[in-house]
Amino acid sequence: MHKGALILIFAVLAGCLPSPNSEIEGKAVPAIVGGEDVSPTSEIAYSTVALMVYFQLDGKVVAKSRCSGVIISPKAILTAAHCFESPENNYTAVRSYVTFLSDLSHVTKSDSQWVDRIILKPEYMEGINKEENDIAVVTLYQNIPPSYLPVKILQDSKLLRLGETAEIAGYGLISMSPPTPSSKLKVAKQKIAGVYSSTVETYLSTDGAPCDGDSGGPAFVRTSEGLRLFGLLWGHLGEGAKECEGRSKFTRIDFHSSFIAPYL
Repeated sequence: MHKGALILIFAVLAGCLPSPNSEIEGKAVPAIVGGEDVSPTSEIAYSTVALMVYFQLDGKVVAKSRCSGVIISPKAILTAAHCFESPENNYTAVRSYVTFLSDLSHVTKSDSQWVDRIILKPEYMEGINKEENDIAVVTLYQNIPPSYLPVKILQDSKLLRLGETAEIAGYGLISMSPPTPSSKLKVAKQKIAGVYSSTVETYLSTDGAPCDGDSGGPAFVRTSEGLRLFGLLWGHLGEGAKECEGRSKFTRIDFHSSFIAPYL
């Protein structure tokens, strides 16, 4: 068992999985509001997935939330560690399943699978710079569907430049009032506003912005070799009623290369 494992999850897909579009309860996590629908044949759709997370106490679900993730190998998905915490609730177990669809309107059993393990970065588990170490790997029992592909990770960090366009994907809200989860994978484009050792920040854009409802979604830059993953959505830096109107913040993938390497 890895030191950073939150819980070992053993489950059999029996009956129908809950709908990813069911009401999101419990903790609110960052999301994509607005943006454009992702084409089901795009590079982003082939590597981005939806995760439903269930917090249980005595076998009963006490809270649930939706997150996004990105495929890094045939049996591993990268997402945010805070997706698997619900500070407002008392719980003893966490379960999650992954859905491989860009449109969640009509999910069937064959479109999803329960995860095998949820592995949080050890430093996050130990409370060491939790914001900096907010990253997790989800492993699967079975390989990803044949139509899906592991993402290609950015190798040249010099391409993370101020003013560069970042493409952010996720299954988030289409409206804040009232909060309305989207059934479709969305993408928004924002300009890079700051590049730091462990994080990247982007400016607010009218094209779409992270907000309540989802987290862990991938952030890409386009290079001469194609789309490359550089980060995961961590959150937004606005406050109060304008919490979604500040900069967006992303966890840098290259900062966590040694944690990710065993799962590639």
